[in-house]
Amino acid sequence: MPFKLGNNYNVKVQDLDDIYSTFNQNLIDDYIDTVRKMDSSQIPFESYCAGEQTLNCGMNGKCVSLGVSSGIKQFVCVCSYGYTGVKCDQVWDACLASGPTALCLNGGTCKTKQESPFFTCECPSGFTGVNCEIENNVCKTNNPCQNGGKCTYVSDNFPIICTCPSGYAGDYCQVVIKQGIGGAGVKLHPTQIILTWGFMILLLSSILYCTFSVVYDIISKRKSDKKKIQQEKEERDKMAEPEE
Repeated sequence: MPFKLGNNYNVKVQDLDDIYSTFNQNLIDDYIDTVRKMDSSQIPFESYCAGEQTLNCGMNGKCVSLGVSSGIKQFVCVCSYGYTGVKCDQVWDACLASGPTALCLNGGTCKTKQESPFFTCECPSGFTGVNCEIENNVCKTNNPCQNGGKCTYVSDNFPIICTCPSGYAGDYCQVVIKQGIGGAGVKLHPTQIILTWGFMILLLSSILYCTFSVVYDIISKRKSDKKKIQQEKEERDKMAEPEE
């Protein structure tokens, strides 16, 4: 975790060229008190760094004087948020500092960012949340399989598979299969029944219409042929009559 300006932090100072920090608060104050108790004389304390012996903390940190120990001035760089290192010259890598699996749970992949919170987690299928801590498994949160069907989570693109118990079928085990005299049959939903009957009526009406049309054409043709034959007979009879 990078230092924040204005807060107290736990630091260990060995000398000017070898300074490193830890993360418990208030050790700076404890260190100053310890140094002052070691020397009965008044030890000068500088709240801001000055002089040639100061640490160069660059643009990303602030040099803070810790006082004088054994005649040597002690300094530490307090880094701006997002930076770390003795001289605050390193971008803080949240993923590296915390370990590859410390921030992202359940197999999530940690990716470093430049803005707070300085990391993001790419979660595997079935998990969500800042740290992939929330299980997004519909089988456990809201099982859609009906009638005792077993729900199996597959992936985000193809969420679930319902394994239906005996006597049920369908994507969600919503269709009841019943046994009859003729063997297994499917018990349809009321809407399916209405659509089935509607289709059957339409089909039957079409068959009846076609049949009626054919029969009508046959009868009409027979009547026409009969009438034509009758007319031809009458004409022949008329022609056969003797002239007076």
